[in-house]
Amino acid sequence: FNLELRARMKTHTLNANEVVSFWRWTSSNNIAMVTASAVYHWSIEGESPPQKIFDRHEKLADQCQIINYQVSGDGKWCLLVGIKAGAQQGTVDGQMQLYSIEKRVSQVLQGHTGVFTTITPEGRTDPAQVLCFEEKKPDTPPKLFIMEVGRDRDAPGGVFRLQPQAIPTPAEAGNMDFPVAMQASANQGVLYMVSKMGYLYLFDVYTGKCLYRAQITRGTIFVTTPMASGGILAITARQGQVLRVTINAQTLVPYIVQTLRDQELAISIASRLNLPGA
Repeated sequence: FNLELRARMKTHTLNANEVVSFWRWTSSNNIAMVTASAVYHWSIEGESPPQKIFDRHEKLADQCQIINYQVSGDGKWCLLVGIKAGAQQGTVDGQMQLYSIEKRVSQVLQGHTGVFTTITPEGRTDPAQVLCFEEKKPDTPPKLFIMEVGRDRDAPGGVFRLQPQAIPTPAEAGNMDFPVAMQASANQGVLYMVSKMGYLYLFDVYTGKCLYRAQITRGTIFVTTPMASGGILAITARQGQVLRVTINAQTLVPYIVQTLRDQELAISIASRLNLPGA
């Protein structure tokens, strides 16, 4: 429905076995709908019905709750995220399905959250479509992966890919905590990751280094969205808190110099974002 015009734009009747378990806008004119077996895209333009994009992988089918779905900025990659009860009591396992629309192939990743973003790596003039995600395999600490997708290995300037970085989870979080959302601020080059227990992690997309960690709420955050100016908005489930999180431009670089003691990182961020303190 177009609320301003008070007019119905499109309608579609799903089959009886196509119950929508998750849906969201992926752009201003496209809705993604996830059923028990597949992922559909429905454009609000024209008269076309929802189009099936890909089938859910078997590892994201059985007893798996879908909590997120992402489409890359160039529209060529999709990331479906699901969770289910882990083998150990109280733990939650994550599974992600990375799908290439051009090649029509899927890859399953073990982890709870991920996001696409676009950066311009050093030494290149063309943008890189980058996938950032948390990997969590059984009995191993979580790691942050940042890698370019869809680029030929022999392309000029190579493929942007970082060594996996350890995620500094606090000891008090134990095995019960896991990330529920990850958002990327393209104009800052910063990743915002939030866990179920309310811990916020900030990472530098260009190096993968952790900039900051703090518990910002004791409530369970169930949804986040990026802000155009940089940073994120988040909402907690029971209390209904709305949290606005962004970096302090005046103190970020001095914090990296004095607390993290990483002069190289401080200079890199200061020059990239035109910040004082280096």
